[in-house]
Amino acid sequence: MVPLALAVLIGVAGVTASARARLSRASVTRCPAGALKLVIGPPVPAQTGEHAIEIEIRNLSPATCSLKGYPTVAFRSGRRALPFRYRDGGGPYLPGAGPRLVRVRPGRMVWFIVAKYRCDVGTLASATAIDVRLPGSDRWQSLPLRHRYVGWIGYCRRASGSRRPDPGNTVAMTPVSATPNGP
Repeated sequence: MVPLALAVLIGVAGVTASARARLSRASVTRCPAGALKLVIGPPVPAQTGEHAIEIEIRNLSPATCSLKGYPTVAFRSGRRALPFRYRDGGGPYLPGAGPRLVRVRPGRMVWFIVAKYRCDVGTLASATAIDVRLPGSDRWQSLPLRHRYVGWIGYCRRASGSRRPDPGNTVAMTPVSATPNGP
């Protein structure tokens, strides 16, 4: 026979775990795309040969919401999409931690970083905008690349005689993170 004190403790633990699971599910509300404003953040310190852009995501709604995963991005030169290869995950310059659920309180920000290697042989086209679709959204937001970023993100020429793609034509990104500069 189980002592009454132990039975009460087991019952409380079961209820607590169940209540905790319900609260956890209830508090995970996907962020509506219209409630989030994207802006290009401050410069990311350059690593050897790297060009990176930090994107800030601010919650403009009065409610806390959540994001999890990698954004989808596409760079453009004018109206033309640049044919970069896009890679979820750290790549050689960014942290390799996987996606985590990130809660975004009203008025607060979360971040992600997009990075690529420089063009060693030359640039065919420079990006003038970045289009972003956040995880769980079907809405694209476009951010112009101005001032310090113009010319930074270039689609690279291939070295003469080379059949291999230029390493500068691969773009890597971090998942959305609660801290600037990656997960």
